[in-house]
Amino acid sequence: MKKILVPCDFSSTAREAFKFAANMVAKNKGEIYVLYVVDNTYMNNATSELSHTAAFSGVFMQKLEEQLNEKFVLLKNEYASPDATITFKIDIGTLTQSIETYVAEKKIDLIVMGTHGASGLKEFFVGSNTEKIVRYSTVPVVAVPLGSQFDSIDNIVFPVVPTQRANNFIHEVKAIQNFFHAKLQILWINTPHIFKSDDEAMEDLQEFAEHHHFHDYSLNVRNDHSEQEGILRFAREIQAGLIFMPTHSRKGLVHWLTGSITENVVNHVQCPVWTYSIKD
Repeated sequence: MKKILVPCDFSSTAREAFKFAANMVAKNKGEIYVLYVVDNTYMNNATSELSHTAAFSGVFMQKLEEQLNEKFVLLKNEYASPDATITFKIDIGTLTQSIETYVAEKKIDLIVMGTHGASGLKEFFVGSNTEKIVRYSTVPVVAVPLGSQFDSIDNIVFPVVPTQRANNFIHEVKAIQNFFHAKLQILWINTPHIFKSDDEAMEDLQEFAEHHHFHDYSLNVRNDHSEQEGILRFAREIQAGLIFMPTHSRKGLVHWLTGSITENVVNHVQCPVWTYSIKD
């Protein structure tokens, strides 16, 4: 978690993400890379006032760069310590591709993004930008909603789903727990489609916790209509500071047909969600 990328458009949610990242590097002595992406789709469809030629002219880009650099300096001065190592870059392209390229180029360890979620038809057809990055990212992503309290992360919700008991993300959740010195709330959600008695579920959770040698944890079983609703309801119930969830990074038609519990939680979350990609 030494190199943190914050995609930033200077909105309130992006500022929340930068503040979260600044708190992390203040505690962990890391580096922050702030990336502003000028959407070339918008540029290519610009009106006569900002036509394709004018938009990419030296005068326009110079003015844009000056404005963005001013915003960056204000952001850095407000939330980061003076000795923090922070790099700002402006890129032209699509958000997903720009982030993917920058992650590879700088060997980024973690992406921190603000999110305001998505709901209804917007969620079904479009989804939030953060959801898309969660889906495609090769590195962990933290989705940070407005009002997040970095210093109040003392309970981490860790939902366990039968198909997600892979060993490759166990070290990640342990590292996060140690970083925040938090208690791990291991959670099993019973749904109409996947149901066990409380005794069976608790026995499975205990076996899971002992097998992976977790410490400072509690075991929790809840019943709900869906995993997403159960996770969000439990997080509100205990006033969780963070949710840790793996994602299968499904794409295209498979994703459209099956969806993703993690991405659904990201779209409706009230506390930060730390996601870790499991490749199918």
